[in-house]
Amino acid sequence: MARSANCGACSGTDSCGGGGAVNVCGCTSESDAVFCAANGKDCDSFSGVDNCGRSRSASCGSCSGTASCGGGGTANVCGCTAETDAAFCARLGVTCGQKSGTDNCGNPRTATCGAACVGCQAVRQVDPSGGIYYDSTSGSSTLSSSCGGASAPEVVYQWTPEVSGAATVSTCGSNFDTVLDIQNGTCGTGSTLACNDNSAVWCYQSTTHSLIDFSAVAGQTYFFTVDGAGSAQGNVTLKVVSAEGTCGNPFSMPTTGGTKRFAMNGGNSNVGSCGGGGTDRVVHWVAPKSGSATVSMSGDFWPAALYVRSGSCGGGSELGCNAQTAQWPTETITFNVSAGSDYYIWAANSSYTGDAVMYFDLTITPPP
Repeated sequence: MARSANCGACSGTDSCGGGGAVNVCGCTSESDAVFCAANGKDCDSFSGVDNCGRSRSASCGSCSGTASCGGGGTANVCGCTAETDAAFCARLGVTCGQKSGTDNCGNPRTATCGAACVGCQAVRQVDPSGGIYYDSTSGSSTLSSSCGGASAPEVVYQWTPEVSGAATVSTCGSNFDTVLDIQNGTCGTGSTLACNDNSAVWCYQSTTHSLIDFSAVAGQTYFFTVDGAGSAQGNVTLKVVSAEGTCGNPFSMPTTGGTKRFAMNGGNSNVGSCGGGGTDRVVHWVAPKSGSATVSMSGDFWPAALYVRSGSCGGGSELGCNAQTAQWPTETITFNVSAGSDYYIWAANSSYTGDAVMYFDLTITPPP
């Protein structure tokens, strides 16, 4: 007589028919991939106990990129063995001072690569548009110039302009007697373009400063060495005026606005309704959206004028003009803008057009 009966339930990892026989408790072995993952392994051959309690070996795959199997210190797990500080420095071509960067494992790293960098080993970068830079000199001398600096420590700057034309470099603002040397091509061994110890150009500081005018070529790299007369050393102020800032090659600010410092000297190219017949520079800005924008300017020169034009650089409609005669002037103009339209912002001395290097901080606040 046919009969049906309940033969019970399986326990543990067994399931009914799991071993391949109907109505017989058995265990279905996991795949190699599941076996490796369950044991936290992802490379090479691994042996262990599987889900059925049986000894098992499986190939868990291979590593990619900079990782190697066991490289992180755990067997059968992909990881990267971090290079030594010496290897890190050598790979990045650094032999002095500290260097921050990404190591061979893709992690941020800072390592000491040797004694503090000096001279050509510690070149500072100057923005292609020029600007104002602050540093200091101390220690021993590693470079000398044709007009001095053999017994004084120095600091070196590198500049590659994007626009050809008249350029000026000045140390006005430094608190010691400076020597300024300009080379092109290679730091320390390049051709010397000019060297200046004491400049006759006016400087508001009481110390003796240096100033050099020269014709810069776009794409050419120049090295400015700020040294000391005799053994003089101290705090450095370097002012670099590029050929930018004219209607043909205006400075630029991002659509998001912000604050940037610009250097200027030389002649006049435009005048606002409230003044500004002296040394000037123009900044080009494109409004990101329509609404009310604000421009503020503060400078180390006076009397000063700030004015804004729309449409074209030299002949556009004036949207505002603000002139001040007080020392360290701060001027602000608020005006309506249209999204995507061009605006030209002028900063100008009221009358002076001499060679003294001046600077101004320009802040643009776009519509909210």
